[in-house]
Amino acid sequence: MLLATGVTPALAAILGRLSPSSAQAGEWVELTTDAGVGGQNVYADLAASGALPLFLQGADSASAGNACDTPIGDMTWTDGRGTLRFQVPAVPPGAYWVTASVQGACWRFGDRSGVLTLTVTPGGNAGVPLPLVGAGVAAAAAAASAALQLRRRRAR
Repeated sequence: MLLATGVTPALAAILGRLSPSSAQAGEWVELTTDAGVGGQNVYADLAASGALPLFLQGADSASAGNACDTPIGDMTWTDGRGTLRFQVPAVPPGAYWVTASVQGACWRFGDRSGVLTLTVTPGGNAGVPLPLVGAGVAAAAAAASAALQLRRRRAR
């Protein structure tokens, strides 16, 4: 039995937790589901379907539905518990809900108090590509190499 019912979007269809629940872009976060409720594996059907694609959606309490906006990876299942370790993507600082693509719809994750929320804090870029900085460094290195070769030629 899953917690989502009816046609309207579920506020918290899958229960889980984030560790840590606040991180900068490029930092690693782990999402785990509860193993079950009352000794029952409520996620058996999801686990049987295989890897579950997960996403971040900007937290917006006025949103009429759920969105699978920014992919963060695929949750895998072991003994009824889903896990995903993911690197926070390069998104603007703010609050984000974790969503899953299930049967053509996006379901939100929740915790015991409501919708599960990841807070992306300012700063950080570990592992996040910064092409403009990289291009600038590469251009500076090429210029320095050319200047060094020109000096060597003149010294001969």
